[in-house]
Amino acid sequence: MKPSKLTICGVNSYVTPQTVNFNKLSEGNLFGIFGATGSGKSTILDSIVIALYGTSDRDNLSNIINVNCTDAYIKFEFELERNNEVNLFEVTRNFKVRPSGLTSGANLINKTTNQT
Repeated sequence: MKPSKLTICGVNSYVTPQTVNFNKLSEGNLFGIFGATGSGKSTILDSIVIALYGTSDRDNLSNIINVNCTDAYIKFEFELERNNEVNLFEVTRNFKVRPSGLTSGANLINKTTNQT
């Protein structure tokens, strides 16, 4: 798997949509994730795990939503190569905080074949 793009909104310190373009960052074949304490480095990695698996070992999903937000989403694009064919996938996880608790949904699209 090769990460392409990650967009985070309403998750931990990411109140407004923020996008990490891994294709641009890896043009030099090497990149790092760094910043001050609390700037969101771990949230980037957690968001990838949550996008792919719907859960995180580090925290309860209800705790990842920023306290100032009622809705959140994670959109992760990645490439998979199989039988010398590269496909681009996009997985989106949506979260909504309601009085009854956290609701969530997921959508996976093969952007190469336009299949959901």
